[in-house]
Amino acid sequence: MHCFDYRTRRLFLILPILLAALFVLPVQGLCKQQKFTDLYENMSYDVPGSGELTKQAIENLSFKIQLFGSFLEGNFVENPPYTLVKFTNGAYEKQSAEISLIATGTLGSTPAAALLLSEFDGGNGEVRFLCIVTKTGKDYHINQAAVGSSKLRFESLELKGDKLVAHVVYHGPQDPGCCPTQKGSFTVSLKKNKLVY
Repeated sequence: MHCFDYRTRRLFLILPILLAALFVLPVQGLCKQQKFTDLYENMSYDVPGSGELTKQAIENLSFKIQLFGSFLEGNFVENPPYTLVKFTNGAYEKQSAEISLIATGTLGSTPAAALLLSEFDGGNGEVRFLCIVTKTGKDYHINQAAVGSSKLRFESLELKGDKLVAHVVYHGPQDPGCCPTQKGSFTVSLKKNKLVY
């Protein structure tokens, strides 16, 4: 009887540890989203506009991009300041820049739209921005942040609850540099006028 009591006590001491290993740790792992990229250059600004946030309205708004001198005056300017420029039908004609993956809906209870803004960086690559547009009185409000990873391929965006969900294709350990095959997603929140990963 004494031996049984000793074993029983040991089992009751070990049982909580086993339960934590089986249930708590996997759940914590599921709650933590994979880190695909960083967001930087957070910007928050108003642009004039009226009416609902439709795809057509978004494609014809003004957004902040960097204007590289080689497109305007023949002189390349490294890291120029951001300038508010008007897009027409989803493109900016003086520089290779475009709007894509527009998703409309609500952010919480606020009418909103999400989009991917891409611009040629004046060298061999591009700079991409995640943007959320909301209606604020008579104007539209834009929150915009640059995406850190150039290798991440964006498939679609959606507004879900109070978050922006980005569906992406990324490189797995065996993927060649040209061709990512792994699918995933990450969420972005709007906090204090900043897009936060």
